[in-house]
Amino acid sequence: GLSLSGVFTLGGSLGGVGQSLASRSGPVGDFFTGVLACVVASPCVAPFMGAPLAYAFTAPALPAMLVFLVLGLGLALPFLLIGFVPSLAKRLPRPGAWMETLKQVLAFPMYGTALWLLWVLGKQRGVDAMALVLAGLVVVGLALWWFERSRWRSQRVGAVLALVLLLGALVPVWAVTRIDAPGKATAPTADNVVAYSPQMLDRLRQDNRVVFVNMTADWCVTCKANERAVLGTHAFEETLRRTNAVYMRGDYTNVDEQITAFLDEHKAVGVPLYVVYGPGAPPTVLPTVLTQALVDEALLRTAR
Repeated sequence: GLSLSGVFTLGGSLGGVGQSLASRSGPVGDFFTGVLACVVASPCVAPFMGAPLAYAFTAPALPAMLVFLVLGLGLALPFLLIGFVPSLAKRLPRPGAWMETLKQVLAFPMYGTALWLLWVLGKQRGVDAMALVLAGLVVVGLALWWFERSRWRSQRVGAVLALVLLLGALVPVWAVTRIDAPGKATAPTADNVVAYSPQMLDRLRQDNRVVFVNMTADWCVTCKANERAVLGTHAFEETLRRTNAVYMRGDYTNVDEQITAFLDEHKAVGVPLYVVYGPGAPPTVLPTVLTQALVDEALLRTAR
C-alpha cells in the first residue's frame, strides 16, 4: 500500500532485468515475457489463487497440471484476445496521468486488507497483539520513507539505517508470538447452535438427529460471505426448525486439533467445510460457496 501511495519504490532494477530478457526474440523472449507478466500480476491474483493451488498440491498429477494450465491460460487471456482480435487494442485506454491516480487509489484496498488482517489477529491474540503489530507497521513506514529519502540523496548511511529500522520492526511481531491465545469462547447461546466437539456430534448422531456442521474461521472470507448470505438468515433458521436440525459450528480461527482431524476425515484442505449428517444416511459434503436453495435441499433430503 505504501508503495502504491508513492512512499517508496522497490524492484525497479529487477523490472529492468526482466524487461531486457522479455525483449529478446524467439522462444527465449516469449518465455521471459510470460515470466514477467506472472511476476507483475502475482500481487493482484495471488489472493484468488490460494484455493486452486491448495487443491493442486493434494490432487493427482493430471488434475494438478490442469489447474496450473488453466491459471496460465487465464493470465495469458488478455494477450491472446488482443492477438487474435487486433481491433481490441484500439479500445484500450491510452497511457496518461490517470494511471498514476489509479495506482494511488489501489493503495486503499491494500490498507483495508491490512486492517482486516489486524482484526483477525485481534481475534486470535487479543488487542495487545494488534497494538504491537501497529507499532511495527509504524516503524516499517518510517524505514521505507527513510530508505526512499536516502536513496535519492545517495546516502549509504541512510540506507543502512533504513535496513536496521526494518529489522527492528520485527521485534514487535516477535513479541506477538509470545502472547498466548485466549481461551476458547463458550458455546453459542442460541438454542439451535452448539460448539463443535466430536463427542457431541457422535451423541447427536446416535440420537438420529439431523446435524448441519459448519467449520469456519474469522480469517476465511468465503466463510464470512456464506454466513452473511445464507447461514445467518431467518430462512436458514426456519429450515433448521422444519427439519429439527442442530446447527453445529467449529471455530478454526486458531488451529484446533479436533477440527483438523475432522477436515482430514473429509479430505478437505481447509475451511470452509459444510457437512450434513442424518439418520441412516452417509454424510453430505456441501460446496464451499452456499446458496439457500442448496442448503434447504440438503437438509430436507437428509431429514426424510
